[in-house]
Amino acid sequence: SLITEIETEIRRVHKFTKDHYNLKFPELESLIMQPIDYAKVVKLLGNEMDSTNVNLDGIIPPHTVMVVNVTNSTTSGRKLEDDELARVIEACDEMIELDEAKTTILEYVQSRMNVVAPNLSVIVGTAIASQLIGIAGGLHKLSKLPANVIQTLGKARKTLGGFSASTSIFHGGFLLACDLVKKEADIKIRRRALRLVAGKVALAARVDATTIYVQKTDTHGIKYREEIERKILKWKEPPPPKQEKPLP
Repeated sequence: SLITEIETEIRRVHKFTKDHYNLKFPELESLIMQPIDYAKVVKLLGNEMDSTNVNLDGIIPPHTVMVVNVTNSTTSGRKLEDDELARVIEACDEMIELDEAKTTILEYVQSRMNVVAPNLSVIVGTAIASQLIGIAGGLHKLSKLPANVIQTLGKARKTLGGFSASTSIFHGGFLLACDLVKKEADIKIRRRALRLVAGKVALAARVDATTIYVQKTDTHGIKYREEIERKILKWKEPPPPKQEKPLP
């Protein structure tokens, strides 16, 4: 699909950018994993050796800004030549433009979700439904994926910024943003909810994909969502009190 092709091109340009900007700030690629965030930061930093003069707020988290500032002040890199820097900035612009094009396509797909995939949309919402279909390469391809793969679609590497990875919760992608999952404060319940939602998403995608030539309804999606909500409520119930056995 077009979304997949754009993602592939973003990864290619991201690699080009890292390979060339590593001459200036080799440590940056390990601090900022997300391609678009990396591109935006590189554009702002340029040849600046003291990144405290550059405002990175709003692009990366405050703790990552702190680590970037400290690391940049002690980096082993050198300033880029004008032509080297120009190629890097051009690549950053290309990455940002590709991401904007991807967003435009996803917004259009999202506007059609209630017609294209009504059952899927009822469970996770039109925004997440469009992301899942986009990254899978279409509704039919999504419908052929098992639940454990759907659960991790859109999974991104976290920007740890020098901090421990032990605070990471669990494997999950776009579905972590689903209201049925993210509203749960208990990590164990959230993990179970994620697996449950992924399973129902797989079923809903198959229903939507097989009803091509008839008017699609959201009947199955409503049923699946209600089943999810009932199970989550059941998990939250306190365990039954232990029955005291009389002494013999």
